[in-house]
Amino acid sequence: ARTEASLLASYARTVLTDPDPLPRLLDNIRESFALTSVSLLERHDGRWQLAAATGPNPCLHPEQADTDITVTDDVRLALVGRAVTTADQLILEAAAGQALLAWRQQRMAAEAAQAQRQAHAAALRTALLSAVGHDLRTPLTSIKAAIGSLRDPELTLSAVDSEELLATVEESTDRLHALVDNLLDSSRLAT
Repeated sequence: ARTEASLLASYARTVLTDPDPLPRLLDNIRESFALTSVSLLERHDGRWQLAAATGPNPCLHPEQADTDITVTDDVRLALVGRAVTTADQLILEAAAGQALLAWRQQRMAAEAAQAQRQAHAAALRTALLSAVGHDLRTPLTSIKAAIGSLRDPELTLSAVDSEELLATVEESTDRLHALVDNLLDSSRLAT
């Protein structure tokens, strides 16, 4: 009973304290019960997939295991190396529950990291759009004002003034063109 309690406490401690507990937990189970390999399998769309494993030649289907521990309907702990006793089976069922917790914790951490990356990317996009919006409006405003002045029938412009407005349109268009090229290059690099 002390040995069983010690094993269970060790498994729980691994899940609670290790930053990546699942591989270590499976390895502890393999060593504690002198197994060749331990696999955590998950069923997706009727097919078993390897969620995590330790040891050589991990089991890929519960039917191939020497001992198959049901964690949930769609999650199994598959043990290879020897059949376990009924007493060991009870400890392994508790360990399988700990493996499920560690696996869920690992998936939630990955999902949280992905969400954080997406939020960071969205914040960068927003900042970029804000900065680019200002940079796009400046030459567009200059172009619009210059063309508006050139087209105004009530405004009499000298040849020098008209030439200056056309130069403003050309410079602003070049600036706008360069900005759009930089944006497209940045987009290609990001892709």
